[in-house]
Amino acid sequence: MQCFMIEPRTRLHSLARSFSRMLLILLTLSSALCWSQEHPPKRKVIIDQDAAGPGGTDQQSMLLLIQSPQT
Repeated sequence: MQCFMIEPRTRLHSLARSFSRMLLILLTLSSALCWSQEHPPKRKVIIDQDAAGPGGTDQQSMLLLIQSPQT
């Protein structure tokens, strides 16, 4: 009578192959979801200030404008 057991190497190879397939599918789906999201168009902002003084009020107002999510 013959024993039809799978060798441990073959089983390990099969598990590694199925894991790599699942990983490939997961990466493909996640990249597709990232690319499908629409980003708002970029806006060009021109700030016309003299920015006088180190850390003056002009520079602080520019930083607030640049860091705003609406800009």
